[in-house]
Amino acid sequence: MNKLELMKYLMDLDENDAEMHKVVKAIKGLRDSDDSITALQTDLEKLEGTLNLDKGLSLYRNGISPFFWCRVKLPGLNSGDFRTSTKASSIQEATMKAGEIRADVLARFEAGTLKVNTRILWTYICKEVEDILTKKAADKIAKSSDKSYRPTEADYAGIVKNHYATFEDFKRLSITAIEYPELCQMMQHEKFQNMKKTTATKRKTTLGLIFDYALQKRYIKSVPKLPKFDFIESEGGDVFDIDDRDLILMNFMNFYESSRNNKITRHKRKLLPLYFNFLCASGMRPGKEVMGLTWGLLTQETFVMNRERKKAYKMRVVTGKMAKHVSIGNKIERKSRNFVINAETASTLEQLYYVRYGIKKSIGEIAEEKRNDVMFAGFEGRNPKLEESFDQYMTYLKKVGLKGDYTLYSCRYEYINACLDAGMSKDDVASQVGNTPATINTFYEKFNAMKRAARILSAEDIAVFNPEPEEDK
Repeated sequence: MNKLELMKYLMDLDENDAEMHKVVKAIKGLRDSDDSITALQTDLEKLEGTLNLDKGLSLYRNGISPFFWCRVKLPGLNSGDFRTSTKASSIQEATMKAGEIRADVLARFEAGTLKVNTRILWTYICKEVEDILTKKAADKIAKSSDKSYRPTEADYAGIVKNHYATFEDFKRLSITAIEYPELCQMMQHEKFQNMKKTTATKRKTTLGLIFDYALQKRYIKSVPKLPKFDFIESEGGDVFDIDDRDLILMNFMNFYESSRNNKITRHKRKLLPLYFNFLCASGMRPGKEVMGLTWGLLTQETFVMNRERKKAYKMRVVTGKMAKHVSIGNKIERKSRNFVINAETASTLEQLYYVRYGIKKSIGEIAEEKRNDVMFAGFEGRNPKLEESFDQYMTYLKKVGLKGDYTLYSCRYEYINACLDAGMSKDDVASQVGNTPATINTFYEKFNAMKRAARILSAEDIAVFNPEPEEDK
């Protein structure tokens, strides 16, 4: 269609035409300008987004197809939409074709014969699943008296929203078009690389929930096989090299001073050495476990040793990986684990208390006070995100000779290995850190292998591996 033909077409349009009135509205006010008409035609022909013709009918470009495609909204709340090519490359012809397609599609839908090419968008399904999970989480939170309670449904809803609904390759696909090969391709994306085991498990469970919902709604006939979600072992990794550990301990003050006058950063870096010491002394998991601790979770109790009653202190862990919430009647109750703190942990908590409140108190006085404040609170009560500060500290130390690559989980390894080296049983170590003895055996036995060498190797074995120098013979 040349310019003159286009102008004649626009002049002749009937604004009462049910299928054409949206086009008329879109160009109203532009009929007097040749340049505007030309620009309009060019823009429409190069359409990249969606052009709404009227409620429930729109045109869009589909990938590299030379034709316009149309989307017909089907009646009903969960009916979805029907999409097909108009087989037309001009906006005029595509608009007329779209009207014809809609009339045919709606007639077949009402007759119950519309089965082929019914498309339910992946993003549409994800949004429905997210809404359902969010509501379930809100209902559980309403039943719980624990303000910090976060149901697993809330985690699943966040995964749907942030990882699946936004997955670019699936945005324009019907869920019926997503099968095992497409899911395997998705697993190659960086979003699904280097996941910890807990993360991988949650994401696979969430993906299953999406397809289970689609199956219940009869959007799909069967759930496709889900791919393997590879993960990295979060309980493995490097322990601190002795020289590196000394370097870490010696440079906390320099790192703090390098933060200049930023109040938030200085507050984080003031907490960081105490956080580091606390993790090394207690073996707790960094992150949620520690960030959920309040002073009131520290209690003094007694035990019997050599027929004498002794005092000791324990900490109750109510958040993180091993914290459990169970339904009892109409209420949600929190199950927790407890561990005994050692003198190093107690000393670190006394220092932390002084930093927080400017008052020196013993561990006994702190436990007796039963404050409900969070222990490791950031500036003005914010989450201090000390994992980020530690990563920055590792980068800072690389400039002064740090050899290893460490995370805050290395503090946990430090504690567990020290306990094993001191002869603590694997059962007791597992109870302290919230693991199973099997996990301790799998991931930490390797660190103690050489400790057993003197007991396992014979004198002949040792002589073979350690020959005497020639001059001593």
